[in-house]
Amino acid sequence: MAMPERELFGIRREEDLDLLLREPSCNLLVIGGGIHGAAFARLAALNGWKTILLERDDYASATSSRSSKMAHGGLRYLEMFDFQQVFEGIRAREGLFVSAPHLVKPREFMIPVPKGEHLLRWKLAVGLRLYDLFVRKQERRHRWVPARQQRIPLFENRVLKGAFIYYDGLMNDARLVLENILSARRQGALCFNYAEVRQVKQTGGGKVRVEWADRISGKSYETEAAVVVNCAGPWVAEACGTLSAPLSRKIRYSQGTHLLFRRPWNGPALFLPMEGKARYYFVWPHFAGTLVGTTEREIQAPVSQDPFPMKDEIEEVLHRLERDLPGSGLNRERLHYVFAGVRTLPLRGSRKGTVCLSRKHLWIRNGSILSLVGGKFTTAAWTVFEGIKKAAPIVGVSSPRPFRDLPLPGAVGLSEAEASFRKEGERRGISPSILDRAVARLGSRAGDLSGREAAMEVIGGTLLRGEIESAIQEDQAERLEDLMWRRLDLEYADGAGLDLLPEIAKALGKAKPELDPEKEIQNYRDRIGRLWELMGKEL
Repeated sequence: MAMPERELFGIRREEDLDLLLREPSCNLLVIGGGIHGAAFARLAALNGWKTILLERDDYASATSSRSSKMAHGGLRYLEMFDFQQVFEGIRAREGLFVSAPHLVKPREFMIPVPKGEHLLRWKLAVGLRLYDLFVRKQERRHRWVPARQQRIPLFENRVLKGAFIYYDGLMNDARLVLENILSARRQGALCFNYAEVRQVKQTGGGKVRVEWADRISGKSYETEAAVVVNCAGPWVAEACGTLSAPLSRKIRYSQGTHLLFRRPWNGPALFLPMEGKARYYFVWPHFAGTLVGTTEREIQAPVSQDPFPMKDEIEEVLHRLERDLPGSGLNRERLHYVFAGVRTLPLRGSRKGTVCLSRKHLWIRNGSILSLVGGKFTTAAWTVFEGIKKAAPIVGVSSPRPFRDLPLPGAVGLSEAEASFRKEGERRGISPSILDRAVARLGSRAGDLSGREAAMEVIGGTLLRGEIESAIQEDQAERLEDLMWRRLDLEYADGAGLDLLPEIAKALGKAKPELDPEKEIQNYRDRIGRLWELMGKEL
């Protein structure tokens, strides 16, 4: 049963570490602060389990902030006859529309079909009809639009038979992770970013002893758990030392690259086949322009902590856009940001390329350690419920509840809080676009800013001071990069938010006097410089 919510604003990291020192044992210890680790910690805490989560870097700093930012059923999985994945994906997507409407929104997608491509049209028609079987809402079912009945933008110079229209979702991936963490903490879980696991040992009594270090203070800790859940993503085989090392034989890795252009995308998102490859790529709207992706390339371990795109992957996407959408304005001159993420794929005996491997996850148990290999972002709630049912007998508790569609913090009382926040913003003469962005990031939590005078101050014509304060005081931002990228979304902006660095670094330094603001600024500039170099730009 969910516990009374804990008030977190202003709670310092040291206070939570002191709580841990007083009670250094728990039912469940989660390793990894991506979407699966965050969702697992939240679900365990909602079920009343004493829960701790440790993330080596920042929450969502790896794959979970480098996704395609789509909440989708997985239309292409129908080609693999993976109906269970599609069913779970669509149901999970619909659940996210309910539990996080400020972060996950339905979007129209279009698949153009050239004349003469009879097999492609037939395959898509069959696939989309199957897709519709899992969709509850009539208005989200697909339709066929003949070219003779409706102009199809960007394809005037190509001979089209028509286009299929269907619906999926777009999301803010990092914010979804952060809201799962926030919800877990409000329910009593102790969650720490920059907490590196050093050693994991199974004890004679069936417990697991975890030795770890706080990378902020440098102090070491030891925690005992009834069960350890290893959600370390691409590092799942390393997270528990020798106890997880055998997992390396069950994993393959795939890197995908996305490109972001400084051009608004106002039409439906596009789902386009990749000629010569058994896969597709997407073109869809992003708050900072138009996002295009993804490539797929198998890579080998060890996986970089901060993977960067490869130049030939960037060129591949630019070449496809030049050929497929020559009048779109999506070109090298308007390219302003790139990112790459690594997928972890379970190996089930197949030696096919990674594009053909199932995205279906695996839960693997070794004593009191439960490890997750693979998993899709959209279906994280389903995946972790499967995992917590496996963990329950080890912990020695009754069957857990799923809490699947329970609203995340920013969705609670959203309509009323948003109306109040916008009213206060209008009274102060704040630009609607600034208010829009705050609501898109914080949801109903934006309403909390209205009651604090300084919180409604506009910074750099872009955001509110209260958004920075909330990111530090509630969302556990510890470094400047945490703020610029995963909390405030400024890294995606044209110019990467470089003009706001002094003001934001000053606010962070005030809250965390042990930090060197100039060093934080230089670290961020160095990272952006590397990304810009890949695009042929200078800082």
